[in-house]
Amino acid sequence: MKLPLRRGRVRRPRPTTGILTLGLLVGLGSLFAMAWNTHLIHEYEADLARLTAQRAFEQDELRRCQVTWHRETRRDRIVPRAQTELGLHEVEPSAREVVMLRSTEGGEGGPAWLRHIARGLDRYGEVDGAFAGEEE
Repeated sequence: MKLPLRRGRVRRPRPTTGILTLGLLVGLGSLFAMAWNTHLIHEYEADLARLTAQRAFEQDELRRCQVTWHRETRRDRIVPRAQTELGLHEVEPSAREVVMLRSTEGGEGGPAWLRHIARGLDRYGEVDGAFAGEEE
C-alpha cells in the first residue's frame, strides 16, 4: 500500500526561528565565555595571593638569615674563636718592634743571610730582583 503523496505547499522555516536560534546560541556562548573568564580571574587572584604570601615569607627568611650571619661573623665572636682554635694571639702595640736593615751599596746585594731572606720572599713576589745575584 502506497501512501498518497501530499500535494500542496512545502513549509519553510520562518526567518524568526533562525534569528531566535542564532540569538540563543550567541547568548549561551557569551554566558559560557563570561563564566570561563570569571573562573580564570579567580584562579589568577588566588595565585597572586599565594605568591605574595610566599614572597613575604622568603623576604622574612632572608632577613633572619642575614641577621644570623652578621651576628655570627662579628669580630668580637670570630677573633676569640680563632684565637682558641688556632692558638693565635694579638700582639699589643707596645710589644711590636720595627726592624730596619741597613742599605748596602755593594754590587753583591748584601750579606748572605739578607740574600737568603730576599730569595725566600721572592717566591711570593714581594721582593723585586731577589735572584739578581744568583747567576754567579
